[in-house]
Amino acid sequence: MACLFIWLRHLEICTVWLKLKSTQVIDVNGTPTRYYPGDWVDVGTGYARRLISQNLAEKPGVNVLSELVDYTAGMVIIGGELDNNKYRQIQETIPHLEIMYSDDAEIPFSETLIYNTKLNKLRIELLPIGFKWLKSFQVILPLLDYTTLALHLGNDDDRVKAKEILKELRVPVYDTNLIFIRRCDETKELLSRWKAHKENLTDSRLAFLCALYDVKPLHLALPNTWSCVQPLR
Repeated sequence: MACLFIWLRHLEICTVWLKLKSTQVIDVNGTPTRYYPGDWVDVGTGYARRLISQNLAEKPGVNVLSELVDYTAGMVIIGGELDNNKYRQIQETIPHLEIMYSDDAEIPFSETLIYNTKLNKLRIELLPIGFKWLKSFQVILPLLDYTTLALHLGNDDDRVKAKEILKELRVPVYDTNLIFIRRCDETKELLSRWKAHKENLTDSRLAFLCALYDVKPLHLALPNTWSCVQPLR
């Protein structure tokens, strides 16, 4: 969470006016100043996005979070239909985001979120930040958890094959149900290699790890809270 806060502070190149929905102490020219619900404050854009994402402030008539997402971005849903509640929340958070369904992972948009509905706990409020980070990384996805390693996945035959590629199975595993990916030659090759490895390995996550090792795109490992329902603090 500290890394997220630091990154957001770096976005404060300009300022915006917000209407507070909570009591906040905000630094004004070096002096901490207390503001109350209903007050309008002029704050940096990064700090503004954090307040809005936590429902602590609003900018009436403007969706600040959606400004993080380019109009070339879209979402690919696999594994089944998206429930109406999630669909509505996504549309409210990123109104211009194009959504399509597919039987397998693909990259039809310049910046794509590949979401498998097997992951029920989708952190919709974090999606704009994931898209924004695709400016710096080719692939972004959360860790599965902090205890599961590659050596815990698949069967004995899978692990023998995977070790030939990875060389070491004591490595963390990613949750492939939520992947932010930028379209380029390397990421197209990543999905191609993932598909090929899935034909030889029974565990899709282990296959993805092998593909990631093959192609080596610039990727970012997110904390597993990105796929859990835990409010930002």
